Amino acid sequence: MEPLENQVELLKKELQEAQWYLGEERSRKEQAENKVRELEHRCADLEQQVHHLRSHGANLQKELQDTQWYLGEERARRQFLESQAGH
Repeated sequence: MEPLENQVELLKKELQEAQWYLGEERSRKEQAENKVRELEHRCADLEQQVHHLRSHGANLQKELQDTQWYLGEERARRQFLESQAGH
């Protein structure tokens, strides 16, 4: 009977160790999942910032083009007036 009891005790000890390692792995898995969620949120925030910057850049580009067009118009008007004043 004693060898059987020893075997049962050994199995209990192995079970406890396996449960401890399982708990450790679950904890690591949970930490990794939390880190992934955190990184996903950060990526979403960065994507939002990139979208905002692209939109802002497009607006600035349009303003620059508009300004350049008005500048060209004013230069043409000035040249016309200077040519009229020279006659």
